[in-house]
Amino acid sequence: MNIFFSKYKWYFFLVLFSSCEATIKKDFILPYGFRGEVAIIYEYPGGQDKTVKEGRQQFEIPDSGVIFIKSSNEFGHIDYRFFIKDKNGSLNELYAYSFQNDEEKKLYVYNERVETMVCAAANNKSAGYVYELFTVGKQTDSIANKNSFLFEKRLKRLFGCQE
Repeated sequence: MNIFFSKYKWYFFLVLFSSCEATIKKDFILPYGFRGEVAIIYEYPGGQDKTVKEGRQQFEIPDSGVIFIKSSNEFGHIDYRFFIKDKNGSLNELYAYSFQNDEEKKLYVYNERVETMVCAAANNKSAGYVYELFTVGKQTDSIANKNSFLFEKRLKRLFGCQE
């Protein structure tokens, strides 16, 4: 027993501490008719403060699809919800894409991910940002995903990265 514990104690502590992570609850609210990529950029000077409502962070995404947040991103178990406004301003929930429930004409959330960009900025300084990305569209939009490269170039310009 003692040999077993000493050999696998790292695994025991990993399981113990990984189960203590907090659940990060976020709601992403998209404008009426939105389709395309979304970026939530954290630790951005001059960005807005996080809004919390009923224990959930609220991110009201503008038409541009890019929102800047002053504080850092939190990591842990995720509980994300996605909503899109209808013509009357009411919220309709969107779901992450699932092959099992594929409906060609339905809007989904695709490619949820957290990325980091580090680049050379003005005055030979480096700029680095952590941001969350996801795409909103139909199944055929996700396959094409033709604007991803252009969106990344747009983010680099926003960050002040030199080409």
